[in-house]
Amino acid sequence: MLHRSWPGHRGRARLAGILRRLVGRPRICGTCMIKDAVDLVPLLCGHYLGIGFDRLVFVDDSSTDGTYEALRAMAQADRRITVRRSVDPVFRQVRIMNGIANAALADGFDIVFPFDADEFWHVDAGRIRAAATMPGIFVGHWVQFVQDRAVGASRREDLLRVRYRAPVVDETGPETVARYERAFICHTMPKVGFRSDDPVDIMFGQHGLLRGPSKVLAEGLELFHLPLRSAGALRRRAVQASRILEVSQPGENWQSRFFGDAMAEGRLDDAWAANSASPDGFLDLPEVRVPLVEDTRLQALLRAALAYVDRHHPRELAAMPRMSSPR
Repeated sequence: MLHRSWPGHRGRARLAGILRRLVGRPRICGTCMIKDAVDLVPLLCGHYLGIGFDRLVFVDDSSTDGTYEALRAMAQADRRITVRRSVDPVFRQVRIMNGIANAALADGFDIVFPFDADEFWHVDAGRIRAAATMPGIFVGHWVQFVQDRAVGASRREDLLRVRYRAPVVDETGPETVARYERAFICHTMPKVGFRSDDPVDIMFGQHGLLRGPSKVLAEGLELFHLPLRSAGALRRRAVQASRILEVSQPGENWQSRFFGDAMAEGRLDDAWAANSASPDGFLDLPEVRVPLVEDTRLQALLRAALAYVDRHHPRELAAMPRMSSPR
């Protein structure tokens, strides 16, 4: 789905992009669709602005925990942040993410990095700009971080103490995860950012481009991912699964199907044990324990992000709820 306003901007945006490549500094825009993640708002804003992104564009998906209000306050305090709200009962991630990405390109941003609310690109913006000498893509993979099992609710302070990441385990996929032979969190997938002079078509989940530049400008990038930040977040993913799956193509979003099935089968506790860190650093599947890898890089990244917001927007930070409690 391409942004409808693009045709009127195509020539101007393409010319602006060419001129900036020749004489200017490429501008980077981060785009995100977010729902019920107020605990993550200051961390997302602080991280991406702190590493040098020029603009952050959020679409709030009818949050009820204060996410929209927190982002609106940040946007009022910092002109690099924009937010609008979607009240559509249908999950239209593909349409929305394509719309805001192509709008950013049409508005003169050269580079776009889409991200989900639980994703933190571990990149150097200066190096991204230096590599973006022509249209192309930046390819990263999830580094899956794991929350402690005792964390029941999504609180900001618990995000700052994450100390493990999951190993990538062979044969982790829909069938083995559904049988609890593998942990969902031991799976990784590619994600992309891109530089483009023309509109793009981003695939579901931002795992690639269906239409757009194909030249690889940089690969091997890391995307720090905390897909289950609490037992409560797992339950919310299970509740929302049907809304997501009704607009998914076959094979898409098998993770949501797993969470929905776990709730239907009364196995949410098993799913949480399989995808959270025990006190001694293991994932606990029914028949095997998977050792985790000690890694405090996400913890350090999030602490730096929070410090950035505390330094630049202390009043807005103090007013934000620390815990996500959707109604």
